[in-house]
Amino acid sequence: MKNKIYVSFLLPTRFRTKYLLKSLISIEKNTPKNIYEILICADKDDNETIQWAYKNIKRFNLKLIITQRYGYGKLNKYYNLAASQSSGDWLWLWNDDVRLLTKNWHKIIELYDKKFLLINPLTVNDNGYTKYFSTFPILPRKWFKLLGHLSLWQHSDTYLTRLAHKLFIFQNEHRIKNIHERIHDSITEQNIYLKHPLPVNYFSKDLQVLKNYLGKKKILINFIKSLPWLILFTNKEIIRRIKVITQRIIRYVGW
Repeated sequence: MKNKIYVSFLLPTRFRTKYLLKSLISIEKNTPKNIYEILICADKDDNETIQWAYKNIKRFNLKLIITQRYGYGKLNKYYNLAASQSSGDWLWLWNDDVRLLTKNWHKIIELYDKKFLLINPLTVNDNGYTKYFSTFPILPRKWFKLLGHLSLWQHSDTYLTRLAHKLFIFQNEHRIKNIHERIHDSITEQNIYLKHPLPVNYFSKDLQVLKNYLGKKKILINFIKSLPWLILFTNKEIIRRIKVITQRIIRYVGW
């Protein structure tokens, strides 16, 4: 294991120190102290979080970033800012309502040290879990260095997942487990968060940068390796859509 920071948790939060504490304790219990840092992004008007962070800096190896208020409509700005001030080899997008369940998970990530991919931990929530979408992706630092940001869309998890699928570098790693409690309140501003479409031009530029880095040969190899997973995903997606259409027809007909 390297002496420097191995994983940086990137964590925007606002007025939810009760949940934040539970989340950070889960990291503390399952991770050696000297291999991680937690970068908390707090709005400058959030004195509750700022004061709490100052009191717990040493315990949880925190870096506190006090920033202007962006809100959920620009959540990606918090992640990009945290990434710019991080020092870990891997960057893990995190929430204050997530708890880490796996002991010594870093040993699993070590298996991917020389690879360029998005690691998808198994995240359990109210809807079970998914193999096809990463709510809390883990990315190599190189990803951020190449693009100069993590995401140009407030739906950072979706933005990164789509890039990874396009390049066939989406890696399920369900030996690492989280539980997402999905704590929602008025502060999360869900209506704002859901309004803005994917910025296609920016996405295409980011995709091209990553394509150039990987090269056609590597992407082709990744595609071939991904074929069994892609076939399985396609079949399941077809079945899911048939079920949705069938349910709509049943509701329409009134059976």
